[in-house]
Amino acid sequence: DNVFATHTHTSPSLLEALSIGLYRDEDRLPINDRRRISIVDILNEAGVASELYSNQGQTGTWNFASSVVFKNAGKTVFSTDSKALGNADYKLKKPWDDEFFRAQLQTEDLDNKSSALVVFHSYAGHGGYASNIPPSFRGPVDEKYRTINRKAITGQIDSLQAIEEYDSAISYIDFAVFSAIETVKNSKQPWVF
Repeated sequence: DNVFATHTHTSPSLLEALSIGLYRDEDRLPINDRRRISIVDILNEAGVASELYSNQGQTGTWNFASSVVFKNAGKTVFSTDSKALGNADYKLKKPWDDEFFRAQLQTEDLDNKSSALVVFHSYAGHGGYASNIPPSFRGPVDEKYRTINRKAITGQIDSLQAIEEYDSAISYIDFAVFSAIETVKNSKQPWVF
């Protein structure tokens, strides 16, 4: 109940989610007009390390949250070197999310950390969805839309294929998150996931 997205794009949404507003009277202003402090900066003051592992780009208007929120993080790792590409980073071959995260999230590393905020930033949920997920996940997840008139779902635009691909991407993201949870569960240290 009462859940809403703060924005339709990743960067403003992440700025909202990973920073704290300084003044209540600015809460209804656009995110770009509000004064905020990054959760990374707050954690740094408390002596808690922050790490970002991102399968997204490093620069460009679509990716600026990483450089703003995580500019003072102890560690940032990107799957590709996309600094020069800006919003064209989608042209680079990226690893599948689950493979990239599994390579970064090792039980031994978790066991050696006393405390940290570790953020994994996925790419799979971006369109064209099918090209961002492994082939084994690209088929329809279920038969839900097969018997429904396509125009009843998407109006005049026949975009049912995009809906099916998005559904498949969500299924893949669920798999990637489950894989990470399994790794965290194997750590000797207690972790909140």
